[in-house]
Order: sequence, then structure tokens, then C-alpha cells
Amino acid sequence: MSYVGNPFVFTKNVTITPVNPVINGEGLTYSVNPSLPSGLSINSATGQLSGTPLAVANQTNYTVTASNANGSTNFDLTITVNFNPATVPGLKFWVRAEDLALPNSSSVNSWADLSGTGNTVILGNAPTYFSSANTINGRPVVRFVHNTNNLINTAPIGVSSSDSASIFFVLRSVTNNNHNVLFIGPPASGGRQIQIVITTGVLEINKSNAAVAASVAASWTVGVIKQAAILQNASTNITFRLNGIQVGSLTPNPGASGYTAGNLGIGINGAGIDLAELLYYDNRIADKDVIDIDCYLGTRYGTSTCP
Repeated sequence: MSYVGNPFVFTKNVTITPVNPVINGEGLTYSVNPSLPSGLSINSATGQLSGTPLAVANQTNYTVTASNANGSTNFDLTITVNFNPATVPGLKFWVRAEDLALPNSSSVNSWADLSGTGNTVILGNAPTYFSSANTINGRPVVRFVHNTNNLINTAPIGVSSSDSASIFFVLRSVTNNNHNVLFIGPPASGGRQIQIVITTGVLEINKSNAAVAASVAASWTVGVIKQAAILQNASTNITFRLNGIQVGSLTPNPGASGYTAGNLGIGINGAGIDLAELLYYDNRIADKDVIDIDCYLGTRYGTSTCP
């Protein structure tokens, strides 16, 4: 008995193509041990593997047993269930340093958007790719020198002026400056700005040249690596998470509402950071998806543990 395609790597919340066993025999019944990842099943009459995996699962062997009056035979299915952030609705911008096919210490002239939206950012002034030094958990980073390097898209697709958004990133602070990690809006004012204020260790979201929408103490100093999430639900609430743990839930400052759409950029107005990965959703995503993305980032970069 065998299953063509084994070992299998599936994606959480994505229905798999059913797989039938290759076996000779009549009157067979099938069982599996241990239980398959949530959402997957083996048909007891046909042995077909099918379903939609509902939980992330590390690589595990599952023994499928086919039995009839003449005896039984076993086959070990090997299944891994991964999570893909693009399966969460609303993703408009996603960059990951590991996907840059560049030699170490190369200039980054463009950084491809993985969201499928097409919001690739190109140089204003090229940052530097590191794959064998300055890495985070062994994974590459893109280094932005404060007031020197930035990447920008002047006509982003699908990025609205809505007050709702979900932003995730993993980075190391490199210099003792305030870091404008992500900027969305016109060149002058009124845009959404995600900032780390190194002098006070604060993480904040604000309306540029207007007011701070909300901020939280983050103890983010030079050399520190953190995984961060900022989740804004319109004018109702802003939630901050660090290393997979909620550290603040605040009512936004009314003076910082009503963002203006425009450019999308990293390092605009200055950032001294090693950026490993950043995701931007143009909506407040569901809490269950927040947990999945935190788990995904934490596993990759060693910044948090999964529930």
C-alpha cells in the first residue's frame, strides 16, 4: 500500500486534493493512528485522504492500516501542515528578506510583494541585504540606515484610507534613532505611520504631522529584536502585541483618525533597522488569524512560542 505524493505538506485552511491509496485487495477497511491533524480524515471504506486542515502541525508520521479477512498491511503517511499568511483576507503588502535572491551585502533595489497584490517597493535609496551576518535566528534581513535608506511604492494597490489595519513585523533596532518602519500616505502629512521611538522604547501608530493614535511601552532599545503587531479596529480600539503577547489595548486618539491614502514605504522619514519580515492587512483581521500569524513569525524567528 502507498499514497502517491507522500510525504505531504499542506496549508492550514486550504482544502487538499483527495489522495487515494494504491493497493490490491477486496473488502478492505482502513484506520489511522495517531489521529490526523484537525480537518483531515481517512475514509474507512476507501482509504481516501481528504479534508481541509484546520491547525498547524509539525511533520508527523501517521500509520494507515488496511485490513480484510486475509490480514492487514500498513503505510506511514508523513504530513506537515503549514500556515500561509496570504490565506488571511485583506493582505495588501508582505515582504520577507529570505525571499530576496541576492549575494550577501548586496543593495536592495526592489523588494517583491508576496501578498499577490503587486505592491512591490523600489528604491528611493537602496538598503542592504544581509544573509551571513546580522541575521535574525539565522534568517536574512534588510538593513536600513537612518535618514539614508528607504523603499517606496508611489501608487500602492488596495491600500485604503480606512482607520482599520493590521500590521506585523520582526526587526532589530540598529541605531539610537526613531524608526519609521512603515508609512502609508502622501509625502507631506495625513498618512498612517508605524514608529518605534527608541529614546523612550515606545511602539506607536500615528497620523503623520498630526497626532499619535496610540502608543505602548515596548522596551525596544538598540540591538533588541522583537516581533510586533498593531491591530486597529477603526476608531474603536488599537491592540499592541509584542513577541506574541498582548501588551496594550487602547482607544485611539480622535485627533489621529481619518488617514489619507498615498505612498507605501519602508524607512520613509528615517529608520535604522534590520527588517526580516513585514505584513500589512488593510483591515482588522480576526483574533484567530492574529494568533496564527504570531505563531508563524515566532516559529521562523525564535521570537515567540505557539499556543
